[in-house]
Amino acid sequence: MFRNNKKLLLILGLFLIISNLPPIKPLLEMFFSYEYIYVSDDLVFIESEIKSKGRNYDEVLRWFDYYKKECKQPDAIVYRAFRINPLKFWLWWEFLTHPKFRLPYKKVPQEYFENHYSNSGCG
Repeated sequence: MFRNNKKLLLILGLFLIISNLPPIKPLLEMFFSYEYIYVSDDLVFIESEIKSKGRNYDEVLRWFDYYKKECKQPDAIVYRAFRINPLKFWLWWEFLTHPKFRLPYKKVPQEYFENHYSNSGCG
């Protein structure tokens, strides 16, 4: 019985490692699309990262820098408005290494995004 559990753990471990490597990871990302939303503390800045549409994290940071300059908010902090979902096992490597997952989390009601989705203006 111990030998079967060991084999199962080995197979599961290999699956998790392989699912975080190319070319498997991009295939999983194609089928399981996701959007990461970032906000400022005052919720005036709202921007999203959607890999499938070519909008990446660096672009979000550029928009946030623009917001800080234009709205005279030099001490503003960008927050992630998304939770880290451990069930997305193909993203575990990113969870550990990418800086976007180390940003502070801010809970924002979904209705707010539906009614106020814009990165323009200073409130």
